[in-house]
Parts: sequence; C-alpha cells; structure tokens
Amino acid sequence: MKTIDFLPEHYRQRALLRRARAWWGICAAIFGAVIAVSSGSQAWLYRSMQVQLAEVEPECHAARELDARFAKLRQEVGQREETANLLAYLRHPWPRSQIIAALVSNIPASVELTGFEIQAEESSAETEGVAPRRRNAAKKDTASVTKLAPRVEDLAKLRASSDNVTTIVALRGATADDTQLHQYVQTLSEHPLFASAQLVSINAMETASKEHRSNFVVRVKVCPGFGQPGGPDIVPKSKSETRSQTPVTSEAAHKTSAGSTEVKS
Repeated sequence: MKTIDFLPEHYRQRALLRRARAWWGICAAIFGAVIAVSSGSQAWLYRSMQVQLAEVEPECHAARELDARFAKLRQEVGQREETANLLAYLRHPWPRSQIIAALVSNIPASVELTGFEIQAEESSAETEGVAPRRRNAAKKDTASVTKLAPRVEDLAKLRASSDNVTTIVALRGATADDTQLHQYVQTLSEHPLFASAQLVSINAMETASKEHRSNFVVRVKVCPGFGQPGGPDIVPKSKSETRSQTPVTSEAAHKTSAGSTEVKS
C-alpha cells in the first residue's frame, strides 16, 4: 500500500539539514582531533630534537673547529709544497763537481783526458715531448702573475727558461788502446748521472815512438735534474754515499789535472 506523507516540503528539508549538520559536526570533530594529535606529536618531536641538538652541539662545534684546522693545515701544506717544488727545481742543475767526478771516476789507464766543455743545449720539441707542454703551462702561469704567489711565479719562470735545456759534456783526450776507450764510453752511458755517451770521433795521431795513439771526442748527455721532465723524484743520497760510490782515483785526477779544462755554462 502506498504511504501518503501529509508533511510540507520544508519539514523534510529541515530534517535533511539537521542530519547534514550532524555529519558536519562529526567531520569537524574528527579533523580537530587529527589536528590536535598532529600538533601534539610535532611539539613532542620538536622538544626531542631540541634535546638531541643540545646533546650534539658540542660535538658539532668540535667538528667545525677540526674542519677549520684541517682547511688551515691543507693551505699550509699547499704553500710548503709549492716552496718544496721551487727548492727541488733549484737543485736541478747537477753540480759541476759531481759531473766531473762521474767522468773521471772510472778512466782506464790508457785513456787520458786533455780537456772538456760543459754546455747547455736546448732540446728539440720532437725529442722532448714533455718539455713543450711544460713550457706552455709555464707561459700560462707567467701570464697570470698577479694571481700567483711569488714562489709559484718564480718556479713558472724557471720552468719556462730551463725545462728545455740539456747539459752536454764534450770530452777530448787521447788513448793508446781503442778497446779501453770504447769500454770507458760504455761505462759512461751506464752511469746513473748520464743519459747517454757517444764517441763522436777518433783519429790516429803520429808519435815520436811510433806507438799507436789516437785523439778522441766523446759527447756525454747529462740526465735531467730534479723537477725537470724525466728527472729523478727521490731525494739524492748523502755525500758520503756518493763519494763511496764514485771515488776519484789519484791516477784519474792526475790525468785530468794534466790536461786543459774548459767549462762553459
């Protein structure tokens, strides 16, 4: 059977509105509770973070101090490394006395030196592949001298002028035994101070006793020094060790002093 509703329409609208308001109140209460719980939890987290921050603050302060000390030490190490590079490069021209000692240390009895010349010779770009790059880098460094420390500027200028320079020794002498002369040249080529040794010329000479005697010229190339391309990277041995390894015999010293010595730098 069909139910007949005699209530006016506005009564039904009021009932729907009351039910909607009840649901709105429930939703508002739920949202309010969620907001309150969230605010409480955030306040609790904030307080706990403040406590933890107070606990780690001394460690953070100590860590910042260590970082500052480390940055300062790294800067000091960099400055000292630049100074060390300059000092090491200043040692690259091997002492003339060390070169002479290496030349006369193992002279055979039949070989006599009458003179020698020490000259600086520029290396070509084809034979020295590293030197051109070093020179270009040095030129770039010297172009920005306003941004460089004095020690770095000095090192860049030294590299630009000396990286492509090779020390050459021209030996002149006489020998009565060609075999011992070749052995002497081989000994020089194997010496750690010399990169190579080459017999440039050997000519027979006439003597009053008509014994075999020849004049010779030997070209010796000295190894690069400290800081140069291809140079050593380790600290050299002490002077006592160097003397013990390269002794100068009295006979060799007598032969060298007997001849004329010319040194050109």
